[in-house]
Amino acid sequence: MTTAGWIVAIYAALISTAALAWQVASWRLSRKDRVDVTVRYVIVGTSPVTHGVAVTAVNVSDHDVRVEAVGLYLQDGSGGAYQQFHRPPTAELPGVISSHDSGATYFDLADVEGAGIDVFKPLAGWVRLSTGKTIKSKATTLRSS
Repeated sequence: MTTAGWIVAIYAALISTAALAWQVASWRLSRKDRVDVTVRYVIVGTSPVTHGVAVTAVNVSDHDVRVEAVGLYLQDGSGGAYQQFHRPPTAELPGVISSHDSGATYFDLADVEGAGIDVFKPLAGWVRLSTGKTIKSKATTLRSS
């Protein structure tokens, strides 16, 4: 084989290896649960209104994900959490989030404050998927004095 033949053969081998690596990476990424979680202060309803804390989960995966639990981390450094067991009216979580869609739930502010959570300090929320994976939001200060 000539030098030009070897160069073409090596080039073809490199391109086919790169294409295979791309397919493997794409396959793995398409099956990974990718969910973004945020926490924010909300006012729910029209009359009467309810002040609360909302946890929103955005599914950026190419498949549906099931959220089994939603909560807020306590701010006392214990690693404990305030968890919601029943879905409030108009909330989507816990539940299934379709591909490239979002779901949210809210916690009544009086209940949150009763659990010792201060919305004037950084607060992080979380969702637990049916796979057992827990995804945490960035800690955010919801209200300023």
